[in-house]
Amino acid sequence: MAELRNIADSSETGQIVLIEDSTEASGRLLLQYCAHASSARSAHLHVASHDLPPQAWRKQLPSTNTARLHVYDGYSDPLGWTSRQPLCCADGLEGTVLRCDSASELETTLLSSIEPCSGRSVVVIDSLSALLRYHSVAWCCQLLKKLARLEQPSAGGDAGANGGVRVLVLVHSDLHSDTTMALLHHVANTIVSLTEAPSSTGQQVKKFSAKIAAQDTALMCELLHRRTSGKITKETSLVAVSASTFQLHSAVFSAEEELQALQASSSSAPDPTANLTFNLRLTNQEKEARSNVVLPYTQVRSKRDRSVTAGPASGQLSAAGGGQIFYQPDDADDFDEEDPDDDLDI
Repeated sequence: MAELRNIADSSETGQIVLIEDSTEASGRLLLQYCAHASSARSAHLHVASHDLPPQAWRKQLPSTNTARLHVYDGYSDPLGWTSRQPLCCADGLEGTVLRCDSASELETTLLSSIEPCSGRSVVVIDSLSALLRYHSVAWCCQLLKKLARLEQPSAGGDAGANGGVRVLVLVHSDLHSDTTMALLHHVANTIVSLTEAPSSTGQQVKKFSAKIAAQDTALMCELLHRRTSGKITKETSLVAVSASTFQLHSAVFSAEEELQALQASSSSAPDPTANLTFNLRLTNQEKEARSNVVLPYTQVRSKRDRSVTAGPASGQLSAAGGGQIFYQPDDADDFDEEDPDDDLDI
């Protein structure tokens, strides 16, 4: 639980955090929670919005310092077919909003906008699946690496001191092949995989669901974090993010504890064979008597074996299980004593 919260609230730069979700388990709330936590630490927030209009992101981050919010609109016209005019701050949207009509333009705009920013910056890509529709996975991996390696000047003007970029990426794993996901796993420092929580019959799920609001959804989270020292941390937990308050609820999930609870509940279940008017079990004497019963097909087989093993003339029995064939040629049998292959030169 502490590991997931530390990563979500971390200000460490040069990191790529990959959040994998699916149709059954959405990871956008967790992505927005990480962005909300970053904005609370006075970091520049650069949001590349491809799945949602920029107005939605501005409404989801009401407490964000508008001077530090930069939204790149890749939702309205992702391929530049409608208009090439720059997008203004319309509909009461505050902050810097730039239109990105192609993925290559997004790369140029992001790099040119992040470099002048002093202090830390957080890049949020919602989602990478939209970019993978029009570009190769190799191009997307190179973009993530370029963003993570950017060094920004600190508030005092020193490059690399207290400055840097942290990249938060949302990807819909059920839309891509295993090869694509493996390449993304290779470049990411942290992988957060979200799936549906197990059946509510589990004790851990019941306890966790009782702690969260009724409208919040509990998800199973598998975390893999690669530290800069080379140490790898793995954690499995139950998570839920409140859509109204942006609070993260999490609890460590133990598969062994869940199995023990299921075994204990099954052992304490009532025995269906108890309190019956008849006995379904056999005693040792009854089992021995059952094994001594001669079955009908056994008698038939023993008689057949005795008839087969009897001798033809002497009336004596041959070896058990043996058999003999006796043939007497008939007078009408036609035997050709000549060699049928005599004319062949072999």
